[in-house]
Amino acid sequence: RLSMGMPRGVDLNLDSFNLSAIAENSTWAGTVEAPVGAESLSFDSKAFWSSLDAGKELAAQDTCLFLDVFNPHMSDRRDEGDLFVPPQTGLTYQHRLKLLVGEEAEVARKRQEHFFGNTFVADNAGPLFPASWSSTIASDAAAARAKALVPRPDLQAEQATLHHILESSAPHFDQRGEDGARFLVYRVGSLEVRAVRGRDGEMHIGAVYGEGGADQA
Repeated sequence: RLSMGMPRGVDLNLDSFNLSAIAENSTWAGTVEAPVGAESLSFDSKAFWSSLDAGKELAAQDTCLFLDVFNPHMSDRRDEGDLFVPPQTGLTYQHRLKLLVGEEAEVARKRQEHFFGNTFVADNAGPLFPASWSSTIASDAAAARAKALVPRPDLQAEQATLHHILESSAPHFDQRGEDGARFLVYRVGSLEVRAVRGRDGEMHIGAVYGEGGADQA
């Protein structure tokens, strides 16, 4: 039944039941509860995952939320098979999930901002990143080189050319975050190109630097 509204039967087969209980504003419409005796019914976990991956049955914003919650780099819930139980649909629970996902998204944003900035040093990534990324012995040479780098927004604008060059280049720095995002630093001649490859496989080039003494014509 719905916590606010008329009683309604629940079919646990996702092929015929809209799990999100979408309201007019495409948000959760109350708490969905199974009828008495539903605990003895089987839940089709495969249908849930296939619907989620295909973006069906759920409202768009709920699909995005669950894809973040069940990020395979951070969650092993898919391995539960037939024992999997979907998350609660109560408004309070959903609100808490959104807050947690929002906090994670903010950390990801700050990481990229620092990574693309001119204070990032590869062997001393800083507190925003896993401690394993940083060397136990700080390199003065690496820090000095980072300070000497000069932003090249003119070259960063040449995205197609950069992507083509990086396809045949090996990264000088390659680290993966807990969420699956890869942080990459390429050195091409006197240039340093920094990019992040998301868990969807798309690579975003966020910064290009040139060495301070290099010709920037």
